[in-house]
Amino acid sequence: MSLVEPSNPIRLLHPKLTVIITACGADGKCNAMTAAWAMPVSHNPPLIAVSISPERYTHKLISETKMFAVNVPDIKLFEKVRFFGIVSGRDKDKLKISGLKIRRGSRLGLPLIEDCVAWLECEVENSIRTGDHTLFIGRIVGSAVKKEFFVGVDVFDAKVFKPIMHLGGPHYTTTTSYEIY
Repeated sequence: MSLVEPSNPIRLLHPKLTVIITACGADGKCNAMTAAWAMPVSHNPPLIAVSISPERYTHKLISETKMFAVNVPDIKLFEKVRFFGIVSGRDKDKLKISGLKIRRGSRLGLPLIEDCVAWLECEVENSIRTGDHTLFIGRIVGSAVKKEFFVGVDVFDAKVFKPIMHLGGPHYTTTTSYEIY
C-alpha cells in the first residue's frame, strides 16, 4: 500500500453538502454566501453549526443580528452557487443580481431562496472562534422542504434530489446513484 500525506488534510472529510447561507445585518442589508462547512450538532434542541471566516461579509451580518438561514440547493442551481461563493456581497446585492426568487421566512423574516429544495431558519445560540473561522451554532426555529424531494417524512429522494457536493477548492460533484441503502 502506498500512502501520501495530503497538503490540506481537511479535504479528507470532503465531499460536503454545499448550502447557501442567507443573513441580514442590523441595517437590513442582506447577503447570500456559499458554504460547505455546515452540519447538525444536536437533535434536541435541533442545532446546526456553520463555520464562516470573519473575513466574509455574511460573518458580519450574522454577528449583528444573531440569525441566519440555510438554503439547500440542488445541482440545477450550480452556477448560482458558484456565483454566491465568488462574488462579495459587501458592494453588490447578490440576491438581486442572481435573479433567483426570494421570499421571507415565516419565523425570522430572513431571505429564503425559493429555487432551493429546503430551508432552515436559525437563531444563533452560541458562537465559538475556531482558529481562522467562527462556528455559529444556530437553533432551528423553522424549516421546510419541497415535498417532491422527500421520501416519507425525513429522507431526501435520491432519484429526484441531486445535491451539490464540494470536493475542495473550485471542484464540485453530485450524486449519481438512485439507490437508498
